Amino acid sequence: MSPVLYGLRVHADPNVVRVTPDISDYRKVTIQFDFALADGRDWIGQSQGIPIVVDREVAPELQGRTIDFRDGDFVLI
Repeated sequence: MSPVLYGLRVHADPNVVRVTPDISDYRKVTIQFDFALADGRDWIGQSQGIPIVVDREVAPELQGRTIDFRDGDFVLI
């Protein structure tokens, strides 16, 4: 099952999965373990109990989108 971002909000937990859109291909994203920034730049969703963090500026573009793993890349569908 693919993770879906729901209800974005500010996040304080330092242990998160960061989703970063690829600027060269808007359909691809990078997934990595990270720490949420405490300066308000990060917003969070949750999928199956896992905190998912995205940069506040791109959060609206990702809200409600599904991330899938296809042909060696994480992609938005």
